[in-house]
Amino acid sequence: MKLNTKVWLTLLVLFIVFGGILTFYLSGKSEDIPSDQDLMASMRIATLIREGKAPDFMLKDLEGKSVRLSGLRGKVVLVNFWTTW
Repeated sequence: MKLNTKVWLTLLVLFIVFGGILTFYLSGKSEDIPSDQDLMASMRIATLIREGKAPDFMLKDLEGKSVRLSGLRGKVVLVNFWTTW
């Protein structure tokens, strides 16, 4: 079975493209890519690496009921303190 010219050209182009992608992928050096810590330091953003639990506290919700942080264990909690001047 003889392959025609279009098939050979298609295979050749695919081979070249695949080779170029593979070469580009393998030529990347991990030293050239800054780590998250380096990026944060370059923007002068301090990172807090602290493992532990947040201190327990109690606040009132919008309905006036008391809510303790320890009662919300296992849930995502967003505390937004704000004021108007």
